[in-house]
Amino acid sequence: MSRRPEPHQSALPGGLRARVPHPPRINPPANHHDGRQEDTPRGAPYVNSESGRCRSNACEQRETLNHVLQRCSAVHFARIARHDKVNRHLKEELEKHRLPVEGAPHVVTNGERYVPDFIVVQGDLAHVIETTVDWEYGDAMQRAYELKKSKYDKEDIKEKIQQMYRTSSVTVWPYVLGARGGWLSSNDAMLNEFKLPGTVRKKALDLVIRGSVKIHEEFMARVCPRRWSKQKEDERSPRECEPGGACGAATRDEVRLRA
Repeated sequence: MSRRPEPHQSALPGGLRARVPHPPRINPPANHHDGRQEDTPRGAPYVNSESGRCRSNACEQRETLNHVLQRCSAVHFARIARHDKVNRHLKEELEKHRLPVEGAPHVVTNGERYVPDFIVVQGDLAHVIETTVDWEYGDAMQRAYELKKSKYDKEDIKEKIQQMYRTSSVTVWPYVLGARGGWLSSNDAMLNEFKLPGTVRKKALDLVIRGSVKIHEEFMARVCPRRWSKQKEDERSPRECEPGGACGAATRDEVRLRA
């Protein structure tokens, strides 16, 4: 049986040394290699273990964290709120740097209407910014970037924007964030272009994570209200569902078997 390595030493001023413990070892999920992690039920005690079906009456999909945070129609408006908070923060930061920002402009070309989140004009250059929150798995965030890029990086759209804002060129900036706090490196190039501070990244990720928590709380309040109902007088811990109750909580025997 292999021994765990000793904590390494870290130098401090005055010749002192501190013992820094090794970080905990995290094992990947058993299905990490097969590309199906995002579609695998999380196995929480309150999820129906037989069907794995989403407990919301609004859909028939499998209930996973990915589904709840990104696709379930029961919390559609909570997802919109998460997206809008990220956009409001970015708009405020751009305006602090005295950059003219137009939100949700309508660009109509060839009978189709496009509504990017922002258009920022810098001299003779128009910047199209399109925000999206995606799931961090494999190359999902990179694919989201390419999808947004291809949507607006077309000659007819760019020519229309040039006419609207009297600029000679157009740059498209997909602003892609992860639902659990992921950050795409291309976002750094956009922040550098507008000379925005690094605190913008920290605040944006904070807003996304808080928004995702809110989405999950709203979902649970809908499908399992007795467990997740919040009371103003005591918000320290969620209520427990009655095992085997109508909200789909597992019985104590089922929980014991899974353990």
